[in-house]
Amino acid sequence: MKKKIKHSRRSRTGQVTGDYDGEVNNQDLPHGKGKCIFEDGLLYEGSWVNGKREGKGKMTLPNHDYYEGEWKNDAPNGKGKHYIGGEYYEGDFVEGNRHGKGTYKWVQKQIKYVGEFKDNSKDGFGKYYEGDTVYEGEWKNDIRYGKGKIILTEGSSISGFFNHTTIEGEAILKMSNGETIKGKYEDLIKKIKWRN
Repeated sequence: MKKKIKHSRRSRTGQVTGDYDGEVNNQDLPHGKGKCIFEDGLLYEGSWVNGKREGKGKMTLPNHDYYEGEWKNDAPNGKGKHYIGGEYYEGDFVEGNRHGKGTYKWVQKQIKYVGEFKDNSKDGFGKYYEGDTVYEGEWKNDIRYGKGKIILTEGSSISGFFNHTTIEGEAILKMSNGETIKGKYEDLIKKIKWRN
């Protein structure tokens, strides 16, 4: 049965009321296909189960940012796409957070990360593409942390144990001609710049 009813959702600031138009259950709760425009300007169109967003649906914010994909228990859960002000994520969600495997793009800067996420942060194994370089390796709490390597377009690479923007201990530089040099990260970076 289709109906127009008032419906509210939980937000960080409390309950937000909206106008729902769509299928309802025998308790007059959204159930099936329907859309709701909330007082804060948020629009949700898609599937509902007993008053909660569940199944496939799209949430659009007043500024045109959006999430489109799978929902469970009134939050993004499963596979989805999220566009936020020039940044774009496609992948796994748990309780509204980027969590699992996915791809994050900074559209204007032409930067991309493909890999694992935990609670919205790059965490686990991933590849980070920026300009002519690629970092491939481990991440923790949004920073490079663990074994990894930076690959340059001309074919050389520098690897070791990363701690954010530097390598702790010995670093290994492999030149595009097959030559291997070991040493401190700072010294090896200078060698790359000198040879280019």
